[in-house]
Formats: sequence, C-alpha cells, structure tokens
Amino acid sequence: MKGIAFLAGSALLIVTFFLPFWIYPFGAYQGSDVNGDYYINFHFDKTYESNMADIDSQGYYTIADNKVYISDTKDFSITASTDCLGDVSNFYTVNLNGSGNLTNNIGFVLTICYGLLAFGGLVAMIVSNCLKQKKMSED
Repeated sequence: MKGIAFLAGSALLIVTFFLPFWIYPFGAYQGSDVNGDYYINFHFDKTYESNMADIDSQGYYTIADNKVYISDTKDFSITASTDCLGDVSNFYTVNLNGSGNLTNNIGFVLTICYGLLAFGGLVAMIVSNCLKQKKMSED
C-alpha cells in the first residue's frame, strides 16, 4: 500500500508540473494585473465563462500544445486566427499571454495533497524497510 501511495502521488505530481496539458482546467481561475481583475470558470463540457477586466464573455475552449484556445463556436479548429487565451503552466496556473497568471485554489490544494501522498508513501517505505532490517539483525 505504501508503494502504491508513493507511485500514485509521484505520478500525479509529474502530470501536474510536466504534462499539465493532460489535465483539463476545471473550476474558477482568478488573478489580476494593472488592467483589472480576471476570472474564468472552465467546465468539463468545454464551455467557459469569464470576466476579464470587467468584460464578460462566454464560449468554448480547447487545449492543444499547452495552450488554451477559445471561440464562440462549439466545434472549432485551431488556426492562426484562433484566439489563444494563454498557456497552461501547471494544474493550477494558466498564464494569460504574458499579462498575468490565473490560479485555481482547488488545483493548488490538490497539488499539495499529491505531494503529501508521495512524501507519506516514501516515509512509510523507508520506515518499514528500517524496521525489517532491525528485526532481521535481532534474529
């Protein structure tokens, strides 16, 4: 069980930081810069609602090549004229084309939980191995 916890936590951390395009953004991402406050809420049905510097919008999104593309139409293809919202930096951060970062608190908390799971599994394996070696040396 401790090995599974370590492997699961490690795999989730790898996906979170090195392969974030495998994870679709979900929930509310928030941030601000000198132009105002930013808010975007992604849904699993590939729709979004946003308020970017007091401009409300909604539409559809897709993720390709670590970038979030948005459109007004549901089935859109990515071309040179497709709007790119920004880059997916990791599970809890979307970079808005250099103008700031949007963060997701739920994603941040989940990332901490993944780290604790991996760390707890590693500590449990080390302690278990030390106890086995101690018991073998006593026999």
